[in-house]
Order: sequence, then C-alpha cells, then structure tokens
Amino acid sequence: MHSQPLFQLEDPHAIHHLMRAYPLATVVVVTRQGLEANLLPLELCTEEGGPTRLRGHAARGTRCCSRAWTALRCWLFFRFPTPTFHRAGM
Repeated sequence: MHSQPLFQLEDPHAIHHLMRAYPLATVVVVTRQGLEANLLPLELCTEEGGPTRLRGHAARGTRCCSRAWTALRCWLFFRFPTPTFHRAGM
C-alpha cells in the first residue's frame, strides 16, 4: 500500500503512543482457506530492556483464534485519525 511521505510516521515512540491511544486493530491472516480479517483490541507491552509485544484476547473457540495459530502470514492494521487541512478564509 502506498503511503504519502507527508503521512509517514517512522518514530517508534510516536507509533507506540498512537497504538496505545487507538488499540483496536484489524488482524488479517492468510490461511490455506484464504484471507480472514477480524477486529481485535491489542495492548502494547514494553518492558525496560525487554521485547516489545502486542497482547490481545480472543475466545478460544472462535475462528479468529483457531485460524491465527495456523496462519501463513499475519498483518495488523491500526486505524489512526488522519490530519485534516483547511484553507484560510473558507
């Protein structure tokens, strides 16, 4: 997906701040049956000197949980507010 340079965010601290402020992620997994997308609230966990982790919860019996373990690939999309621009005098 193309991202305009004006909207690219590369500072890890700023990214972590947004992930904490807007924790609802779209989790997209690729399985042998195809693509599947689910909404899942995720908690960003950082430990001093340790790894950065995302923690979430899905009920064990749901398809979301069972397919995630056998996924060939997984992507997480966090939805942040986009900046708006207003022209002066309008």
